[in-house]
Amino acid sequence: MVEAGRIVAGVVIGYLLVSLCESYFHRTMGHTSARVRKLCRVNGVLGGFVLRAWYSHCVVHHFATYRKNHVTQFSSTEEERRLRRKLAASGKGHILAQDYGRRVGGPGEFLRYVAPTLPLVALVCWLGGGWFSLGAVIPLIIMPLMSQFIHPLLHLTHDEARAAAPPLLKPLIATGCYRYLARYHWIHHRHLDVNFNLMPGGDYLLGRYRTPTHAELAEMEAIGLCVSDRGGSASERQCSTRV
Repeated sequence: MVEAGRIVAGVVIGYLLVSLCESYFHRTMGHTSARVRKLCRVNGVLGGFVLRAWYSHCVVHHFATYRKNHVTQFSSTEEERRLRRKLAASGKGHILAQDYGRRVGGPGEFLRYVAPTLPLVALVCWLGGGWFSLGAVIPLIIMPLMSQFIHPLLHLTHDEARAAAPPLLKPLIATGCYRYLARYHWIHHRHLDVNFNLMPGGDYLLGRYRTPTHAELAEMEAIGLCVSDRGGSASERQCSTRV
């Protein structure tokens, strides 16, 4: 019983730490400022690590793709070809494996993704002991999996997400939690300085959370996102008819 309590404590504290780190590092690395980027260019390996994350996430995912709307990655095959050629020619082929920043990518990219958070999780695991550590590493594993499997679905219409989701994730698409994440992530793309989390919590604590307006909810629904708080099958059917 004591062991179970320590595992639960590890999950809770680990989640809080991972969510805070996700919010902070997404903001400071994925959307790093021009001043910091200038410093990174003369700062060797560490600077290159930050610039790599910034280019993939901010330049490619936020500005070179989804230019038409939140659920249209490319407006034409030619638009994708141009970007593909540019990335290949500039030695940034790893971004192609990331589906232009929609996913984490291969095993090496998974390690890079968790690298900034890993030392802090390792510290709390050392302080908490074995059973605590067993719980604390769960959120650390979930964080890149959210970016790999949930994030791409958030950039699809509700019907497309339901069709594209792996079998284990299909039930999630009908939940209020998924609709909440859909609203949450849309806001991040509209207002780049807020809503950094895919594992919510850290944004609230760091003052980086923003709720959508009624007009913004209408925009989401107009492109096929199901964002109603009412939930249930009737709500899903209503969303489906709007696509």
